[in-house]
Amino acid sequence: MDLSPWYAVVIAGGSSRRFGSDKLSAVLGGATVLDHALSDIPADWQILVVGPRREVDRAVTFVSEEPAGSGPGAALVAGARAVVAQGGDRMVCLPGDAPAGGRAAVALAAELTGDRTAVVAIDTSGQVQPLQVAVRGAALTTLAGYAPDTVVGSRARQLVEQLQPYRVPLAPELTADIDVPSDADRWRASHQSATEG
Repeated sequence: MDLSPWYAVVIAGGSSRRFGSDKLSAVLGGATVLDHALSDIPADWQILVVGPRREVDRAVTFVSEEPAGSGPGAALVAGARAVVAQGGDRMVCLPGDAPAGGRAAVALAAELTGDRTAVVAIDTSGQVQPLQVAVRGAALTTLAGYAPDTVVGSRARQLVEQLQPYRVPLAPELTADIDVPSDADRWRASHQSATEG
């Protein structure tokens, strides 16, 4: 049994252009989008947030892409490099704009069994969600091995596909993210109706 600690890498460096303001600070049901994403990460996992410092309700370590704001591929690599630098061997990534990202991370971690070194989420339409990925061993080493200047502007999907990950279907609520204000409105409406029901 692998007893090495899990590291959760939360991608939180986007510009939120489509949202019109910092979407990770948008409040949903009394908590920010980012705090929702963090809330379901197990208490014994180490959390690394790749992006600018923000006030959050969990104990986290902030790290940055090189240079800051250089895209999701660079953020994924920065997270992997930080995990390896801390002696970690298992990492699960989640986007900071997915309110249920923590639950998705737990589901992905559970699938990283046997000889699998990488698993990635797919949504109900069959699309790969490259920022919802769990890696260990050789796959983690591969991600961490990219020089920062070679992944500026890179697509996370390209980096993840090179790992030949096992694909894990996830329920819609686990892959849903907040991109535009109407996504936030939809989340609030669905959770209000669930509470009232």
